[in-house]
Amino acid sequence: MTPPDLKALYGARFQITFDEAAERGRKDLWMMQIPCAGKGVMIYPHGENLLAVQCDNRPSIAKRLADLGLRLVQDGDAEKTFVFPVERFEEVAAIVKPRRRRLLTEEQRAMLASIRKPFLFQKARCPGVN
Repeated sequence: MTPPDLKALYGARFQITFDEAAERGRKDLWMMQIPCAGKGVMIYPHGENLLAVQCDNRPSIAKRLADLGLRLVQDGDAEKTFVFPVERFEEVAAIVKPRRRRLLTEEQRAMLASIRKPFLFQKARCPGVN
């Protein structure tokens, strides 16, 4: 079973991160996630052509997701997880508001490069040593 590739599907518009438990340097599709507005809200792969949205301590968001008719797979005291097909991403995104990628113009990139230039690493200079 191959999970949806969040980076390929949504990486141009939204931030894609990896779960804290992911091994460094290993780009596992199962560990990708899309952070959303508000702490405790995250979208991640759940199966073939399926995504899950987790909303911890967000009852109003959970209610709006339930109103969409999404399948509830975890119903804890304050945690709820809903599963939905990739095709319904836009509906869910309108509610949970995934964090957008920062897009810079070439002008902005050049300005930032000139600002950081004095702070880049330089060859060490030791007085009295050649």
